[in-house]
Amino acid sequence: MDVIAEYAPDVFSVMLPGAGVGGTVVAAERLRIAVASCTLPLGGGGFQFNISTGAAEATAPDTLETLENRAEEALAKAVHFGGNCSYLHDGTQCEPASSMLERIG
Repeated sequence: MDVIAEYAPDVFSVMLPGAGVGGTVVAAERLRIAVASCTLPLGGGGFQFNISTGAAEATAPDTLETLENRAEEALAKAVHFGGNCSYLHDGTQCEPASSMLERIG
């Protein structure tokens, strides 16, 4: 079952069991793009949001702590490189979701 929960102030965790790397990257990018297209009406104008996403795929030797650490590392990279982007940790390294999407088609 997919689960979403507040992980920390201004940080949410989404678990997508069975999504695989490709499905996870696609979901993260769809979420990022959808949020960026939203405008909150304020006074005479509007406020736009953007989000940064960090994702990690669970591997056989993972513990909750190692999986969490990789997801946090991916999120830190997304924030560090300007925000409004998605990074994925593949178990070895972090890379932009856009690079992974190009590779997997």
